[in-house]
Amino acid sequence: MTTKRAFTHHVGIKFHEDGSVMPFSGNTIICFVAPDSALLGELLWMRERLQTMRCADHIGFLPPSSYHMTTFELLTDYWRQPQRWTSALPLDAPIPATDAFFQAVVPRVPAPDAFLMRFSGVEPGSPATMHLEPADEATRAALRAYRDALAAATGIRFPNHDTYQYHITLGYKLAEFDDAALTELNATLEIVNARLRASLPPFRLGPPQLVFFNDMAEFTLSPER
Repeated sequence: MTTKRAFTHHVGIKFHEDGSVMPFSGNTIICFVAPDSALLGELLWMRERLQTMRCADHIGFLPPSSYHMTTFELLTDYWRQPQRWTSALPLDAPIPATDAFFQAVVPRVPAPDAFLMRFSGVEPGSPATMHLEPADEATRAALRAYRDALAAATGIRFPNHDTYQYHITLGYKLAEFDDAALTELNATLEIVNARLRASLPPFRLGPPQLVFFNDMAEFTLSPER
C-alpha cells in the first residue's frame, strides 16, 4: 500500500508537489553568495550530501545561482496582510508599483559594504537551510542599524523585525519525513554540521542589493525580471 505523502506549507505556494517552482513574485534585499567563494564550495558540498539521501525527494532544491542571505524582506504578491506590507502603499498595489517604490527609496538608505557572518547550524525542520549569525558585534550593530533604517524608509516592519534569523536557503522541505527518512536525515545533518563547523570560518557577504523575483529560483537586479 502506498503511503500518502504529507506535504508542507511550501507546496502550493512556492513549489509544486514534484519540486518545481511555482510563480511567487516579489522584491527583497539580499547579499548574494559570490560564485568564486569558499562559502559556495561548502554550500555545494552540503547540497551534494543532501541530494545523495534516499529521501532527497522530500526537498525542493534551488539552483546555486540563487543562493543568498536575505538582509531585509520586502513584499510578495502572495502575502498581502497589513503586518507583511508597507504602510506607504495600499494592500492591492500591483507588484510593479512596489518595485518602482523600492527603486526610489532603497538607494537613499546608506548600505554597509559587507557583513561578517558565521555558520550556526542546519536543523531537521529546515534541512536545506544554512543558519547564520553575525560573527562580531560590529556586524550585529550594522545589520540592526541598516534594517531599522530600511524599515523607516520603506514603511515595512514585519512582526519578526527584531528576531529575524539570517540564513542561506539551498532548498525547501516539501514533505514531512517519516521515521526512516528522519533517521537518515539526522545522520546526514550530523555529518553536515560537523564538517561546516570545522571547515567554514567567518565569511563576508555583501553588499546588500535590491532584487526582484518571479519565483524562488532566480533573483535579478532588474524589475523587468
